[in-house]
Amino acid sequence: MSEFRRFVDYAKGYLNTQWDRIQQIEQDDAARELDESFAPGGAPPRRSASDEKETARKILGVAPGDDLQVIQAAHDRLMERSDPGRFPEGSPERAQAEAIRLRVRRAFATLTADLDGTERRFRTLEL
Repeated sequence: MSEFRRFVDYAKGYLNTQWDRIQQIEQDDAARELDESFAPGGAPPRRSASDEKETARKILGVAPGDDLQVIQAAHDRLMERSDPGRFPEGSPERAQAEAIRLRVRRAFATLTADLDGTERRFRTLEL
């Protein structure tokens, strides 16, 4: 087996595990919202910012107290590993990679939305 084929198989395996992990997070959130909708009092409450941040932390795989460098590193690692360019055009793996990248971008935006202006301005600055 060629090295390229082994790499593609490894990339597909990693992509599938990340896809399954993100789908499980979404299913858990959907089940929780469904349970809340059947609770006394009517419609489920809107998702709070803390719920969205918790989901974003799960997607990126970071802890609640982690700083910007850890969050940025997790984001960069997931973005690199889920690069759709590694898969043939129109393949289901490419579509999954694009979906993962979208969720990772949203999670990163959610966790960095309330940074102060200076930190937000200089978060991409490299020395």
